[in-house]
Amino acid sequence: GMGVHSMMNILNLESLTKIECEQIIVQPTNSRPQHLLLLYKRLFEDGWRLEEECIEFMDQRWYITSSFVLKKEEEKEEEGVFLLPGDYLSSKKKEKDEQFKIYKEYVKHHV
Repeated sequence: GMGVHSMMNILNLESLTKIECEQIIVQPTNSRPQHLLLLYKRLFEDGWRLEEECIEFMDQRWYITSSFVLKKEEEKEEEGVFLLPGDYLSSKKKEKDEQFKIYKEYVKHHV
């Protein structure tokens, strides 16, 4: 597995631009909110938009998988909204009922 800080070292804008990457899917080994926040903030500042999140609880650990897409030129000009880790999960209560239940337990554990 790979932690947030290693991911941030690898997922730099210059390298991703060279290979014309348009989507990133990450699942850091450390899902603590403060660590995910660093990764989300960095990707947002580099022009990525959160597209999807999934959460699972296995072997006494939470695993959050996040998908980011590169903003299109017209999106880059807009201010945009910085989504926090879990924003996508918490806003899709009906569609992701089981995911939302797991997310509530994740929040409860970290508060």
